[in-house]
Amino acid sequence: MGMLMPHIDNTLRKIQHLEPMEDVAMATSSELSMRELEIIHWVKSGKTNHEIGMILQISQNTVKSHLKRIFNKLNVSRRAQAVAILSGQ
Repeated sequence: MGMLMPHIDNTLRKIQHLEPMEDVAMATSSELSMRELEIIHWVKSGKTNHEIGMILQISQNTVKSHLKRIFNKLNVSRRAQAVAILSGQ
């Protein structure tokens, strides 16, 4: 056990403290453009990229582009993660 403790201590010191989810959601939603908020609204509703494109009269590739920017701003890699972060809104 004595050999493990320095490694555990070193690892724990590298872990960043997480902000409460409400603070993250409020900060990140203000960084999104109106169009990105519109896209995420339809994602929350369970629409596919194709359906969102048809609703907003934009191409599926444009929807993908908006989602990539949303993911980057929220620091996530999946739709479900983005929805989870912004679900309090």
